Amino acid sequence: MGWPTPFSGPKIAYCGTFVNFFGMGIILPFLPFFVDSVEDDDNAATLWVGAIVTGQFVGVVIGSVIMGTVSDKLGPKLALLVALSGNVLFFALSALADTTLLFFLARLSAGTFTPVVPAEAWVIHSTSSENRADALGKFVASILGGFLLGTGSSVILGDLGIDAACYLSSAIAAVMLLVVFLSQEPEPLNGSSPSDPEKSKNSDRKNLYLVLSSKAWTSVALMNFTLGCTFGTAVTIPGLILKRDYDFNERETSLFYLATVS
Repeated sequence: MGWPTPFSGPKIAYCGTFVNFFGMGIILPFLPFFVDSVEDDDNAATLWVGAIVTGQFVGVVIGSVIMGTVSDKLGPKLALLVALSGNVLFFALSALADTTLLFFLARLSAGTFTPVVPAEAWVIHSTSSENRADALGKFVASILGGFLLGTGSSVILGDLGIDAACYLSSAIAAVMLLVVFLSQEPEPLNGSSPSDPEKSKNSDRKNLYLVLSSKAWTSVALMNFTLGCTFGTAVTIPGLILKRDYDFNERETSLFYLATVS
């Protein structure tokens, strides 16, 4: 049980996913400037911009299995704490990366610590069947809202650059980590008790195989990979072109991204 606080219910899950996608959206306008500053080859820079964005979405695919397993075994609260701790760490490490490879690895790791699955479990556990559809709708809105507000915040940061964006997203994730820590975890549906440890241990490999071979997993994996490729090319690469060919600065590029994703 968590400490008695005002923090409870599905709004905790909304905030968790909001923070994660805020951290993803806020770096997009600054990526072209960061990559160009550390890469001498224009072709390599273009490749890295797409790879970094796609890599974070690939991390989300991998992390969905990991965080889902943690949520099933230890509950959505602990899984959210683990996911947000990873966000705090790897968002901050992104600011310290001085090469495209290190930045790529930091964002891939940040994607792996995705709170989406445990947050969705939190929503399901904390709502009744009558209001669950509405809660899940708000859950999806929190994802989109986080991404949009993150991109919009980059306009305010302007010339402060990608380091400030990474540190800001890490600080917001740290605040949300504290909120989750002080929150009361929702009870499992129907008052069900945790599964028998021995049975759970014996079925781990089987359950993982079933997840990875399921149509739902394949669909989610393809969706995240497609989203990564889309943002890495159709959205991010034009920002690189605007910077190089039209001398856009960070603020102007941020406004372009905000208009695009809106």
